[in-house]
Amino acid sequence: MLLCRCDPGWFGDQCQYAQEPSMTCSCAPSSICIRSFPSSICVCPLGRIGPRCYINFDPCQGSGPCLNGGRCIPNDERKHSSFAAKCLCPKDFWGEYCQYPLTKLIIYFHKQQSC
Repeated sequence: MLLCRCDPGWFGDQCQYAQEPSMTCSCAPSSICIRSFPSSICVCPLGRIGPRCYINFDPCQGSGPCLNGGRCIPNDERKHSSFAAKCLCPKDFWGEYCQYPLTKLIIYFHKQQSC
């Protein structure tokens, strides 16, 4: 689906309709308003959700889903994804939430003493 961003005063799939002075867009100021009939469609920026983009959304708020010092990176919630965020794990952990410690194998060699 191709969406055009129209100049002020125009709307439609290809910006072919002139806006009536009485037509207003009720989308949040930071969103993109696509005028259509019977109502407008709002395309929300990252960090906003809802039909008019007025709801703040931060999956990384607070400690987020990441464990063991993992860094939370929000996904674009407009994409189909099972998780609202990804975790970048520190070098000693792995997993979707950095919940698993990396396995380490430590080998020591002892020098034998000769008589």
